Amino acid sequence: MDCILHIGTGKTGTSSLQRIFQENADSLLSQGYLYPIAGRQFDARKLPRHVGLRLAALPPDIEGNGLAVLLGLKSPEDRALYRDQFLADLDAELASHASAHSVIFSDEALYSFTEPEAVAGLKAILSARFRSVSVICYVRRPDRFLISGYSQYIKKGGTEDFDTYMAEGLVNGSYFPRLRCWIDAFGVQAVHLRCFEKRFLIGQDLVTDFLTTAGLISDDASAAWARTLQTYRMNDGLSAFGSEVLRRLNMTLADMSDEPRRRKCQTLFRNAASRAHTGKGPSVSPKLAQQIVDSFRDDHAALVSAFDLGPDRIYALEEILEESVSDTSLSDKREEDLHAAIEAILLQTRDRFRGLMFD
Repeated sequence: MDCILHIGTGKTGTSSLQRIFQENADSLLSQGYLYPIAGRQFDARKLPRHVGLRLAALPPDIEGNGLAVLLGLKSPEDRALYRDQFLADLDAELASHASAHSVIFSDEALYSFTEPEAVAGLKAILSARFRSVSVICYVRRPDRFLISGYSQYIKKGGTEDFDTYMAEGLVNGSYFPRLRCWIDAFGVQAVHLRCFEKRFLIGQDLVTDFLTTAGLISDDASAAWARTLQTYRMNDGLSAFGSEVLRRLNMTLADMSDEPRRRKCQTLFRNAASRAHTGKGPSVSPKLAQQIVDSFRDDHAALVSAFDLGPDRIYALEEILEESVSDTSLSDKREEDLHAAIEAILLQTRDRFRGLMFD
């Protein structure tokens, strides 16, 4: 068997791809592609992504991710036992589907590996079981990545304004240092870098691009099969106005000491704001655009050099400057409009909010 390893990055349609893989697992398997349950299923809950793969790859002395906490894996011995169980489950699943020619793993958290030993540990797991490993990673134009990240940050309860968030995001704004770990471990020929921008995607479609890059589409018949897959769109972003509405609602909960209750209240606000105010997010000013370009210039050059990318395969930094907006103070962000939108959400969620506050 061969292995196709999708490592993210976040904010590049990963949730949609994983949902597609999960819901079309039988169709994929009929074509010889296994989307393993190992690393995705925990008791009765089956997740779209292989969170267990990352945990198994980490050295046991590293505390691990949120999954380790959720599973109560507090000690290195606990994490080593989980790794052993994961590998046993994976091997049993591979044996039961020996007719499959390829296996697909997907988890954007893998991209967050900063320890070379973690990537090396993952390579050891995969190399022992597969003839070859192809690593697929998508990156997004930095300004759009950061704007999308801000929407997610606010949806998770964030209270910082856009400028503060962007300033902090630029401090760690680079792709290549993490990708270099994957190049060092698997070799540059095995790492496929794709740009998550519509014009760079094969067929201008993420699913088609992934399937083609992974080698799942090789002729017209398989391309036709790919079009039959049930697709999903997930994680629509907040508009600039919606981001500010939800940020202010989040601030009203900041002093709530009951953490579980606060999260439930925030979820009420998030769902209401997300339904009412979807959009592309805040605009980038020329000054901020220049800061983004300056921050990513060396990183962009490193990506182009390492992966031998031309202008038709990766974003251009100059476009960030060209598309910046001189006046980013939106007229619909007037205080009276914000107050009206906030009051509408408070009215909409009033009964459930009271139930959470006084249950």
